[in-house]
Amino acid sequence: MHALWDQPAVDYLNKEGLLRADRTINPTRWHELAVKYTPGCDAIELLTKGVEVPLPPGVKFYDADGTPRKLARLKWWANPDDANLKLADVILDVPPENIPNVPAPDDIRARMREVQNLEDSTVFFGHYWQRGEHPTVESPNAICIDQSVAKDGHLAAATVTVDNGKILDMGFSSVKSRPPIKQSARGL
Repeated sequence: MHALWDQPAVDYLNKEGLLRADRTINPTRWHELAVKYTPGCDAIELLTKGVEVPLPPGVKFYDADGTPRKLARLKWWANPDDANLKLADVILDVPPENIPNVPAPDDIRARMREVQNLEDSTVFFGHYWQRGEHPTVESPNAICIDQSVAKDGHLAAATVTVDNGKILDMGFSSVKSRPPIKQSARGL
């Protein structure tokens, strides 16, 4: 999955015929998924971008384009039952100085529990630009294999041995990304 697995979102896309049997998007229905704030678009955005949550009143940050944002991506795989969990522990891409030193709110913890309901499945996901040479085992059910290859990181992979739906063994490998090739206009 790209950002997270959300069974209700997948169920909606299946029920509405927006996904084919092989779980790819029905090419005759793409136009429906491009309409913002519709159930189909919301489902695709959740699966590909992850969960966004409102920041506390008065808290905002500026994205790479300088646009002020009051929503932030949720580190959905964190442990919502951790008594010491702070808001800064579950918010991604917001400068730490912009996040008040407060406990993670109950509504955010509840949202994390909703998307962590994986029914004994393990989700391998990307999208979150982790750092380090090897994939990050965030929890027994959530493994991020995005090691920022496009940002001078690593291209990472997991090798998994499964029997009867249970993971028996798992290993990781990675290679360092190469710097971009510089070409002159003449060389194109």
